[in-house]
Amino acid sequence: YEERDLIPYTFAVLMEAQRYSGFVAITASRIAIDDIHIKGYTIPKGSYICSNLWSIHHDPNNWKVPMKFKPERFLSDDCKKLLKSPPSVSPYSIGRRYCPVGVTAWIEILSYFTEIIKYYEVSTAPGEKVDFAATPG
Repeated sequence: YEERDLIPYTFAVLMEAQRYSGFVAITASRIAIDDIHIKGYTIPKGSYICSNLWSIHHDPNNWKVPMKFKPERFLSDDCKKLLKSPPSVSPYSIGRRYCPVGVTAWIEILSYFTEIIKYYEVSTAPGEKVDFAATPG
């Protein structure tokens, strides 16, 4: 995992894959421990709250051309380094409820992905097309 800086484009592809079509669209529910006031709305204490990760990862206010698969959004202008403060990708939730194996998942995904592209040629079946459209859920 520490080697991700040596393969910035590969890691950027994985980050973009997590953003573009992540494993989960909505986080597990949480319970509001206090009344919460946000932009004129009140969420009462005890309410169940879920984060819509798909909406966060496809919000045009946070992402330029969010419906386009573009790993370069996580790279420096010359595409040689990962951004120090890349846009936020949260496939394993955030905060103190972050998935405890989130870092392990990144390590495993990076390991499997690099081994697959190192040893195999990945292609579609003759005449087949792959639909890369991001869909919620």
